[in-house]
Amino acid sequence: MAVPPERDDEPVREFPSFTADLNALADWLTACGVDTVAMESTGVYWIPLFELLESRGFTVLLVNARHVKNVSGRKSDVLAAMKDRRIRASTDDTPKACKAIGAPSMCSRSSRR
Repeated sequence: MAVPPERDDEPVREFPSFTADLNALADWLTACGVDTVAMESTGVYWIPLFELLESRGFTVLLVNARHVKNVSGRKSDVLAAMKDRRIRASTDDTPKACKAIGAPSMCSRSSRR
């Protein structure tokens, strides 16, 4: 997970996938002043985090992983987190944010698909 660098001394962090860890992630995002999260919808692994963040009041944007892989650059979890953060940071207008990284159809504000 990545937040804007000015919001935390350690702006990129990894969290395990246990419930307590997902709650710690949500607490960290809250402490960093984050209210919107962009995340890849890969397999079924995103669902618990999506549901937890949504239940905690975050706006969650799902990013189509197939479209992210077509964006230039190396792929890793850390790089993906930073790229997902750029989607959110580029603008509050989701369609423009997705265009800013070269993938206009990759974001969705709707619930699970």
